[in-house]
Amino acid sequence: MPSRCIIFGCSNMTKDGVSLHTFPKNPAFRCKWTAKVKLTRARWQGPSETSVICSAHFEEDNFESGLHSLFGIKRLRLLKRSAIPTRIKGFAEAITYTNKMVSGSYTALCVL
Repeated sequence: MPSRCIIFGCSNMTKDGVSLHTFPKNPAFRCKWTAKVKLTRARWQGPSETSVICSAHFEEDNFESGLHSLFGIKRLRLLKRSAIPTRIKGFAEAITYTNKMVSGSYTALCVL
C-alpha cells in the first residue's frame, strides 16, 4: 500500500509531486511532530514505522539547500533536523477546538 500524508484532510502521495518524510528518531522532535498531527486528528495514537508527513506541511526554509537546486537537478528533498511541520490546513481552527475541549486542564507533553 502506498504511503500517504497522515495530516487530517491531506492524502498527498509522492505521485502528487510532494516528498514524504518519516517521523524523526529524536524524542523531542518526534513529540512535536506528533502534537502537530494530533491537532488535526485528536484520537490518533501516534506514529507507526510507516507514518509520514508530506513536504506541503513544511516551510521552504525547513529543507536543506544544495548545489543540485542551483542546477535544476531533481533530488529527494531533505528536511533539516530541526524541521517541524507548521503548514497545516485548518491549524488555527484546530487549536481553538482543542482548547475548548480541554477547558484549562491541559498538561503539555512537549513544548511546541
